[in-house]
Amino acid sequence: MIHNCHMEQTVTFPTRLDNTLDLFLTNRPSLINRCSPLPGISDHDAVFIESSAAAKRGKPVKRKIHLWKRADNEKLKKECLEFQQQFLDKYTIQSSIAEMWLDISTALTNILDSSVPSKMTTSRFSQPWITKEIKALSRRKKRCFNRVKSSNRSRDKKKYQHLKSATKTACKKAYNDYLTNIISPDCTSNPKRFWSFINSKNKDSSGGWPLLNSLSKDESRSFHFIPDLVIHLTCTPSLSKLRFFPPDRLAAVMPAQWIIEDSLSKQLTATHA
Repeated sequence: MIHNCHMEQTVTFPTRLDNTLDLFLTNRPSLINRCSPLPGISDHDAVFIESSAAAKRGKPVKRKIHLWKRADNEKLKKECLEFQQQFLDKYTIQSSIAEMWLDISTALTNILDSSVPSKMTTSRFSQPWITKEIKALSRRKKRCFNRVKSSNRSRDKKKYQHLKSATKTACKKAYNDYLTNIISPDCTSNPKRFWSFINSKNKDSSGGWPLLNSLSKDESRSFHFIPDLVIHLTCTPSLSKLRFFPPDRLAAVMPAQWIIEDSLSKQLTATHA
């Protein structure tokens, strides 16, 4: 069944006496950096797994925000006094507590909604590099898109294309500035932040395999060694600059790396785009 599901068992050592009781199945064995036993509570050893996979960050949940600066305090006070009188006239000491509480909570919620303006938070801008200017530009683009759908005029279409291009350029610039602020000043003062970003980029979205130092994990995979080119990424203010070193300087720069050809091609294309 494991073979039919294209999975691979990672735990290859016994965890209780001579038996392997623990299973850790994965369809990406290259992301497993370490799998080793640890002393357990009894005769059953624990399994320690270290992987390069990161949990996907969920989008923030929308919530309601009341704008108290724009609240109508006079209307709020008036409606509360009116409800107070209605409540005293409607209920007595023998009335049900649950019924009275339901009436109070419903009335106060309605008064709050009618007297205090509110807005809903958005989940569109969950990236850390999004600024207020980009949010405003994105909202302008969305309004222009809705206007194009309703009017279908060429003038609105041209304006929408202009706003779309401007938003894309602003997002790209903000993203590059965000990465520069992570890598350039914090490379030495805060190396943990720098390497956290590097580890998060260990595998791209196209399914390319991460860099390996040898072919010990699976020699059947198609790796290609490139002796004439090694890319050296340094902590410079501009991330778009890649330094290419000739073969006679490879030893002084970094050891040889086994690189997947399609992943390297994609990275170079994205860099020079």
